[in-house]
Amino acid sequence: MKFDNLYKQVFLTEQDEEVTSPIEGEEDKAPVEGGVPMPDSYNVEPAPVASPSVGGISDITNYISQLNDFAKAMQNTEGDSLQKLVTDIDRQGSLFMGISREVSSDIIKIASDAKDIATKLEGFVLNSAKRQRDIAAGQ
Repeated sequence: MKFDNLYKQVFLTEQDEEVTSPIEGEEDKAPVEGGVPMPDSYNVEPAPVASPSVGGISDITNYISQLNDFAKAMQNTEGDSLQKLVTDIDRQGSLFMGISREVSSDIIKIASDAKDIATKLEGFVLNSAKRQRDIAAGQ
């Protein structure tokens, strides 16, 4: 027995409602030019583009400076820093003996991560002017 006959006998006869093809009743067809639908006939609206805000840029710039200040406070070669403090208090016989060995690498890693995040954010801030021009040119 062929599949079509089996389908008609089992599936369609057991349905309470008449089954119609999804193509039937479709009267709103896109105009065709040379057998290919024209792009203007898709009835699709472009997605709204959020305009970049100057406030967002200033907020990110503020966080960039905070990250750089934090990295400097963690590991500064000149002046006060956590790294310098840990090195200074790590003396023979002190309560903090061995602290430098334990936390120095962690301090360096955290300061490096903060600088990396700040650098990535700075890249986005620098590229935002170009993106804003591109968005304006596309509209």
